[in-house]
This record gives sequence, structure tokens and C-alpha cells, in this order.
Amino acid sequence: MEAACRKYLAHALQHESPDGVGWLLQRRDYQTVGWLPRPHWIWQEGAHDAIAEIRDDDPDREKIMLGSWFYPLSIALVSHLLGDTGYEGPYHYNPDSLHVCNVFDQSLKQSL
Repeated sequence: MEAACRKYLAHALQHESPDGVGWLLQRRDYQTVGWLPRPHWIWQEGAHDAIAEIRDDDPDREKIMLGSWFYPLSIALVSHLLGDTGYEGPYHYNPDSLHVCNVFDQSLKQSL
């Protein structure tokens, strides 16, 4: 679990924008040569087949909205679990935004 967290943290930090403002769609070490848009598969209720919707169809687009909340939250959670990364916070989590989240339950951490 610890090795996976460290590997994820290294990956997530590669999405941080070099200018410190936002998060990148692709990793900083990604090259756009041979870039192709990726399909996102959508299953509609009652359908027998998935529909491919092409997204990210602009290779010059750099920033990603998903990263504006996903990367900082996942970095904070993984760093809290590891405890020695320098990204531990303090962060102020809003319980309403975490839904049912037990990641900070120390009794669960001890059982890992």
C-alpha cells in the first residue's frame, strides 16, 4: 500500500503546472507527438452498447478542470497516509465535500 501511494504521488506531481497555477491535462514529461483524442465510453440506461464520446480533442489544450480538485485532494490524502512527503498540510477538509470518508480514521490506519 505504501509503495503504491508513493508511486501515485510521484505520478500526480507530474501533472502540476510548471507555472504553479493549475494542473496539466498531460504529465509534464508527455510529448504530443502522435497524440490522439481518447474516447470516453458512455452507457445509457437501457442501451445494449456503449457510445464513444471523443473528449480532449485539442492537443494544444494544457490545463484540466478535473485536476483542480482531484489532484490536490488525492495528493493530500496520500500524503496524510504516508506522513513524510512534505505535502501533509495542514489542510482544512469540509466534511460535506468528503461524503462518507474514513481516510483520517487512525484506527483504520493502524490496521493497514
